Amino acid sequence: MKTLGKRIAHFRKKAHMSQAALAKKCGWENNARIANYELDRREPSLADLALIAKALGVDRALLIDGNVDKRSNTESNVSLIESETNLANQEEYPLISWSQVGDFIKGDGLISVSKMEQTMQNNSNKKFRLEVIGDSMTADKGKSVPEGYLITVDPTLTPENGQCIIAVKGETQFAFRQYIEDTGVIYLKPFNKSYKMIELTDEWRIIGTVIKAEITLL
Repeated sequence: MKTLGKRIAHFRKKAHMSQAALAKKCGWENNARIANYELDRREPSLADLALIAKALGVDRALLIDGNVDKRSNTESNVSLIESETNLANQEEYPLISWSQVGDFIKGDGLISVSKMEQTMQNNSNKKFRLEVIGDSMTADKGKSVPEGYLITVDPTLTPENGQCIIAVKGETQFAFRQYIEDTGVIYLKPFNKSYKMIELTDEWRIIGTVIKAEITLL
């Protein structure tokens, strides 16, 4: 089991669970995310790893390096910290403000901090990060992305039903919502039931698919 995806698949099968069953236990509406993780098409965030490990009833370190039982607790803890650090730092994308999104997509070179400029220049896929503002995607149970979380957005991905996206109306009205297809109509659905769903009309333009949501503790 050389890859993270193969380890997830191994422990899922060991638990006699289908991809759909595991996704449901994690609070996800379909098995697309699990399938992509197991095929190593995408790398799960630390938050997603924690959900998967809990659903499978295994230590998260088993998913990260697969050898937690072969070492002392001290060695395992050190390895887990190192593995989590590698996962968190493996991909570095610029953190931009919501007002900068349009310019970033057009590639106008909007960030003044030199480190961010270098990161943006090296970021051929144009992925970027945003800090969640407001509580429209905060839920009491199931999927929840509270205010303050950092989300990674990939403008090159076409969203699939159930995934989260960033959409813009005009130049300044942005929406972070779940992409829902229902009988030929597309809606932007909030996780917070206090907010209304938005029908995706021609006034709206999807600018990216959210591929990761995490909170920074530093």
